[in-house]
Amino acid sequence: AGRSRSPRGRSNWISKAIVAFGRYPDRRPAGLDVDATGSFKLSSLMASWGHKQGLIESEVLNAVQANLFSDSQTGALRFSITTDAAGGVIIRVNQRQGKAAAAQRPGSRWSGFGSGSGPGLAAAVHPGFGATG
Repeated sequence: AGRSRSPRGRSNWISKAIVAFGRYPDRRPAGLDVDATGSFKLSSLMASWGHKQGLIESEVLNAVQANLFSDSQTGALRFSITTDAAGGVIIRVNQRQGKAAAAQRPGSRWSGFGSGSGPGLAAAVHPGFGATG
């Protein structure tokens, strides 16, 4: 209930649900096998969730394709779609871009967080922390 019935609203709803399944283990439907990269088979998604929602494979794929990019300016991908050796469709939910991703980029204002090098969190929160002189 409460879901938009418009095609665009339905596409967004499907996309958001799939992102949650790929990123958050506690949000996954029983039976959906997601690997460490956030990848899972479309057939597994349909069996564990999609069919119960009244969805068909093409509708799920269209929603993923319509919401492929998380940021149209940078071209950051929210999803990747590939096939396995048997020809089955694999959906990969990429990790969220933002502060967590920025922590991995040199020169980022977040680069000291959790890296084990430099002054770390205390200096980031309190710029004068650890300064001498």
